[in-house]
Amino acid sequence: MRKKILFVLVIVWSCLCVQARNGMVVLQHIDDKGNPIGGHRDVIPVGYDDDQICIRPDTIMYQAEVIVKDQKGQVMNRQRMDLVPGIDNTMSVPDTPESEKQQIEIIVDKKKYSGYLE
Repeated sequence: MRKKILFVLVIVWSCLCVQARNGMVVLQHIDDKGNPIGGHRDVIPVGYDDDQICIRPDTIMYQAEVIVKDQKGQVMNRQRMDLVPGIDNTMSVPDTPESEKQQIEIIVDKKKYSGYLE
C-alpha cells in the first residue's frame, strides 16, 4: 500500500512540474562573494513558470533552505525542504503585479547555490 501511495505522489509531482518547464535555470555553487566555484557536478537544474518552481537535484539534500527573491531582492518565499533526486521537488511561488520571481538560492550544508530566472 505504501508503494502505491508513494508512486501516486511521484506521478502527481511530476505532472505538476511538467507545467513548470516554461523556464529553466541552473544553480551554481557560489562563494561568499557570488563567484562560481566547483565544476559541472556542482549544479542544480530548476524549472519554473508563473506559479511554481521545480528543483531537480542529482543527490539528496536534507533540510535545504530554498529562497526565492523578486527583482528588488526581497524574499518572496523561504522554505526548508528535503530535496530528493529522481523526482521534481515543487514549491509554489506565484508572481504578483508588484513582484516577479528573479533569483533562487539554495543553502545546504554551508554551500550556497544561486541562479537568476529569465
